[in-house]
Amino acid sequence: MLFLLALNGSSTVKLIIRVKQKLLSYKSIFYACWTLFTKVSPRYDTTYYLAEVEKMLNCGTDLGGFALFGCCRCGKGRHKIFFSYKSNACLKCVKRYGREAMERITSKLFLGISYRQVVLTLPEQLRGPFYNHSNKDK
Repeated sequence: MLFLLALNGSSTVKLIIRVKQKLLSYKSIFYACWTLFTKVSPRYDTTYYLAEVEKMLNCGTDLGGFALFGCCRCGKGRHKIFFSYKSNACLKCVKRYGREAMERITSKLFLGISYRQVVLTLPEQLRGPFYNHSNKDK
């Protein structure tokens, strides 16, 4: 990211700021509405979902740890990079998981073809059991 900033200048900085603002607004919706949502939909009021939402809210903060990078010679230009929680609900983490899953699927289908979209459909007989399955075991 630092290399991109040096190449593209302020347009990259503006893009990064816009992405961070979208992530913060996404997280603020969960801060404000998660309790109300679990009251309306008690199916999601489990420790599994609560843990996933907490991981998502804390992803990219200093609670999960961080690494400091800077110039070894002059000591200037320190940058703090926060670790992720690798949550299923976090937009940043899920983007990476989606890309990795797509690479795995692509390698198993037809080699040498670049896929843009793959639709995985459950048979109609399995839709009910999958939808009604609770995550109590997790």
